[in-house]
Amino acid sequence: MRSRRGRNEGSIDQITRRRRDGSTYKIWRARLSLGCGVGPNQRAVYGQSKAAVIAKLLELQGKAAAGAVVPIDKQTVGQYLTRWLEDSIRPSYRISTYTLYEMIVRVHIKDRIGALRLQQLRPPHVERMLSEMERKGASGTMRQKARGVLHKALKQALRWHLVTTNACEAVDKPRTSHKPMKVLDLEQARQFLDAAKSDRLHALYVLALATGMRQGELLGLQWEDVHLAERSLSVRHTLTRSYGKARQNGKPFHLTEPKTEAGRRRVDLPDVAVHELKEHRARMLAEGLCTSPFVFCGIDGNPLVKGNVVNRSFRPILERAGLPIIRFHDLRHTAATLMLKCNVHPKIVQSMLGHANVAITLSTYSHVLPTMQREAADKLDAILKARPSN
Repeated sequence: MRSRRGRNEGSIDQITRRRRDGSTYKIWRARLSLGCGVGPNQRAVYGQSKAAVIAKLLELQGKAAAGAVVPIDKQTVGQYLTRWLEDSIRPSYRISTYTLYEMIVRVHIKDRIGALRLQQLRPPHVERMLSEMERKGASGTMRQKARGVLHKALKQALRWHLVTTNACEAVDKPRTSHKPMKVLDLEQARQFLDAAKSDRLHALYVLALATGMRQGELLGLQWEDVHLAERSLSVRHTLTRSYGKARQNGKPFHLTEPKTEAGRRRVDLPDVAVHELKEHRARMLAEGLCTSPFVFCGIDGNPLVKGNVVNRSFRPILERAGLPIIRFHDLRHTAATLMLKCNVHPKIVQSMLGHANVAITLSTYSHVLPTMQREAADKLDAILKARPSN
């Protein structure tokens, strides 16, 4: 028969347990409710004496008050991440961020640790996930992103009192190898544009090298933002592709505003870019695409897919020109490098690229600085050596 608990001592009782050999023994038990209901919302501690159980109960109550004890939850890591994406990320972040996080969770995290109970997740599980990603060929950058997404999700789980520790805290960030920036020099840039003349996207590449715009900004550019008479354009949107749950109104793409105020900018165009845009517009009219709002679009009038542009147009042009294979984004780096080498003021380059501050520009393109410093030294040398004529 169980003894009744003492007053103000919580749920304390003495229970009888049976050993494997059939004999029985008595032990004291204290229970603490961590939420509504019974069962999973209760935690129990045991002791040989009532005093020992009271001490353990007081310790448990203190931890519960501090949020260091959570109700037992059967949800898995995968179930929690799905809930976190929908409840925390989708309403509060850009759709491009949600799309990236959802892809990382679906492709890299769920298949590896998604079936684990959330409260059973430990640092070795995270380490094993990252190691398996590496064996499967995932880059250091992608492994860093996977750890970062999981760390962010577990940080929210801590705030929601679903876990007591963040398993990612004890896991080091995967190392990434810094790859040197690949850019085309002036002669190579000319070779590239010559090889692109037969491509229907020739104007896209001229604009990329003339402005340093990002691929998403170029593909999201609309005619209403192009001011040919003023020889300028306005960068107001970035094209983002979305998949699965990230789709809005069933469309596989959407336009988002630049992340920073500096990203929303006016860009002056050189005459060569204005000419190519006029030619491109005439070609669109001939193809019957005059109703599309997008400057660069497919035959259906919808914006182009980044991967298709790279695989079907950009890389074949590089191969025809006999140039090294670079990323589309390297056209942006090429444009910035050429501008700096032509002694365009870094502040102007920053403005054209849409960097938040000039420090980002100088840090990103520090490889150009030694040349600029040499030219500055030579100019100062000429000034200081000059003597006024009598």
